Amino acid sequence: MMDLKTTYSSLILTLPTNITGGYRGAFHWVALTEFTVPILEMLNNQTTFYGKAVAPYSGQFVSYEGIPFLTNVYDHAETETAFPSLRDSSQGSSFINVFYGWRNPADDDAMLQLGAESVAYMKQFIADAGQDVGDALLYPNCAPPGTAAVDIYGTAALERLQSIQLAVDPTNVMNLTGGWKFY
Repeated sequence: MMDLKTTYSSLILTLPTNITGGYRGAFHWVALTEFTVPILEMLNNQTTFYGKAVAPYSGQFVSYEGIPFLTNVYDHAETETAFPSLRDSSQGSSFINVFYGWRNPADDDAMLQLGAESVAYMKQFIADAGQDVGDALLYPNCAPPGTAAVDIYGTAALERLQSIQLAVDPTNVMNLTGGWKFY
């Protein structure tokens, strides 16, 4: 049994933060306005179904994390912030963070496809439940490979970021690094 203490740092040290070490992985992000019992049941079903679906591959880790926020989460700042660039109800206020982990590079396409299928299903389920957040911007740290920059930043913010990049980096050195590209 662990020796749990009452400090916050001792709590953090009990978390299995390295559980996915050595895995290949992909994240995704699904916005919603609120968690309801049917949505929580759907999440449970997704975990069970896709937990089995990744088994024929080297998939060993499937995580669906519900992240609830108050509906006024974006109301605290009067000026623009990094994310989301849009401040309307179409962005949702709560999220489902999806992570799939696997070991074999040969399984990349299959695992990414399974994750995309699950996310598409969840988005449709949430839309059918009356939550109109299907076009919400994706959080950059949780956007899957190949996501268009406009789906992360929105049209107006992307145009602004492109103009800033052009002004400070006319030779496009920033695009030599990893991460999302504005151009």
